[in-house]
Amino acid sequence: MLKIGDEAPDFELQNQNGDVVKLSSFRGKTVVIYFYPKDFTTGCTAEAKDFNENIEYMISKGVKVFGISSDSVDSHRKFSQKLGLKFDLLSDTERKVIKAYGAQIGNRTRRIT
Repeated sequence: MLKIGDEAPDFELQNQNGDVVKLSSFRGKTVVIYFYPKDFTTGCTAEAKDFNENIEYMISKGVKVFGISSDSVDSHRKFSQKLGLKFDLLSDTERKVIKAYGAQIGNRTRRIT
């Protein structure tokens, strides 16, 4: 589990477009990473919408936002398109980054369409 002051573990993951995103490319910048259980679920949809509603403000402050889950690139693409997201969703199908960050992602989710 990361503690305040720990250096964030670097990673390379594909976004919803299949492009590789490397955290170290943003060294010296403010980055928000949020972890979520599953695309198209009630809570995760609400969370993504909330970030999206505030993304212009965050961008204006130089903040980069990434959502990470173990869903596939294809699932992220569909989810991002459906919600019109203006930030990247990163696919961690092997859950390596999720584990490295000690993210506790629940399994109780309800899929919505």
